[in-house]
Amino acid sequence: MITQGYIKLHRKIMDSPLWQSCKPERKTILITILLKANHKEKTIILDSTREKITLLPGQFVTSRSKLAKECGKGISEQMIRSALDYFEKHDFLTKQSTSKSTNGYTLITIKNWGLYQADDRNQPSKQPRNEPSTNQAPTTNKNEKNEKNEKKDIYNKIQQEFNSTCKGLPSIKKISDAREKAIDARIKEHNLEIVLEVFKIASKSSYLNGYNKRNWKANFDWIMNPNNFLKVLEGNYNSNLKVHNPAEEKTNLEIIDGYEYESI
Repeated sequence: MITQGYIKLHRKIMDSPLWQSCKPERKTILITILLKANHKEKTIILDSTREKITLLPGQFVTSRSKLAKECGKGISEQMIRSALDYFEKHDFLTKQSTSKSTNGYTLITIKNWGLYQADDRNQPSKQPRNEPSTNQAPTTNKNEKNEKNEKKDIYNKIQQEFNSTCKGLPSIKKISDAREKAIDARIKEHNLEIVLEVFKIASKSSYLNGYNKRNWKANFDWIMNPNNFLKVLEGNYNSNLKVHNPAEEKTNLEIIDGYEYESI
């Protein structure tokens, strides 16, 4: 799970009947739910079933045990169950099982997600017109620096994961500008987890690892191409790598009276 980024929380939530009626532990659970929700559309793959789910802003998939762990010490699964029922009853969220085959996973949808995000863009500025802004530039520069650092961390993670996962393919020596653009595009279209999942799929493909008539191997740039990326993700190159077995080379031989003869 990616823990980078932030949410904007409006103070008016403290005036809501839901917040005022909540016990302390339920407030902890409520804030954790807001932090877990996606801020933009993305597609995920569930580990247990390989099920692909598209999440909208304000949605996320979790389980009671996972959510209890993320809420911290003192929060039990029973508290999570009770809080989710309470929040659903008060029209704060909806919950539904992702599928019949999933093992305890629940799709959480926060109703009116945008109302819980502070958005002052449409409100007039309270700063006097003739008074220069002294904090705006430093704040902007700091945010830009943080964003660059976050992206650098992602690029480094991509390089490390590709090299360690796709050991049969040419390793990455450097993340060039072109590769940064490709990474940004694939993460925007899908998400970081999907990109790492594609590396795993490619690492298990015999064809992409050179077991083809041309002895051709895929590389990082080929995989990150949008068309190729989607084909790999959809399983078009699925074929598990096999360990070399000399016995398989004798498939055209017949054994007669203890001697091997080539079949005609």
